[in-house]
Amino acid sequence: MQEDLWEFALAVYARPSVEGACLRLQEAGADVCLVLTALWLDRRNCALDAEGLARLQRASQHWQDTVVRPLRQ
Repeated sequence: MQEDLWEFALAVYARPSVEGACLRLQEAGADVCLVLTALWLDRRNCALDAEGLARLQRASQHWQDTVVRPLRQ
């Protein structure tokens, strides 16, 4: 399943204008990995409620704090 998400994210990100849109979202404070994950779940007709989103945010917090934010600075 992880490979499927990774392949989906790469394919979406490679589409025209998506990279720029993702960078703008990231600059505004969005977690682009979570955005792509939400899109992937939607494509599979998997509902993502507030509780599910909160779990994903908690799971990705360490990555955001230790990798993404330092790179963005």
